[in-house]
Amino acid sequence: MSDYFLLDLDYKDFPDKQKLKFLTVYGEQHTFIVLAVLLFIFYSFMILIVVFNAFPSEWPYFSHSEQTQGVVTASCQPSHRSFTYSFQATDAEGNSHSYVGEADQIKNDPCPKVGDHLTIEYLPERPTASARYMPEGTSSSLNICATGFMAIFSIGAVGLGFRDISAFIQARAKYPVLKKQPPYLKPRLSR
Repeated sequence: MSDYFLLDLDYKDFPDKQKLKFLTVYGEQHTFIVLAVLLFIFYSFMILIVVFNAFPSEWPYFSHSEQTQGVVTASCQPSHRSFTYSFQATDAEGNSHSYVGEADQIKNDPCPKVGDHLTIEYLPERPTASARYMPEGTSSSLNICATGFMAIFSIGAVGLGFRDISAFIQARAKYPVLKKQPPYLKPRLSR
């Protein structure tokens, strides 16, 4: 990391020390350090959301949820864009009961009509509270994979932001020392 101090190519011969400026290892001028700081903060926040919200809420469905078929009992109304469905589910004791749930209409998709069949995913310990409508092509496995990818990407972005910030801090300390050095002189060509 100590060698990650690069000079701007426009000033490699140091003819004017007042115009001397530095670049960090990836070529960001020091004025762009704000972007690295914002990147670091934003993706740190994303990691907290994934770790404390997305993973804990999604993992139970991935590990031990069950699926059943539900039937739409009430379609969307002009006043609210949600529909009601009923479904049969087996609770934690193995008893089958009829439950009722409600789901919001998916944006840009038509609202299901009364009598339409739906895939419902639920947790046996609390079928009513945990029941959720699973549209075609979705699954808890897909959700947990997307959450994991978001976590890995966020960790990588935080690492890049941290590297840029530390390179900037190291270069900042070397900048005044370099400005005090005598200018580089090109060797004269002998005839």
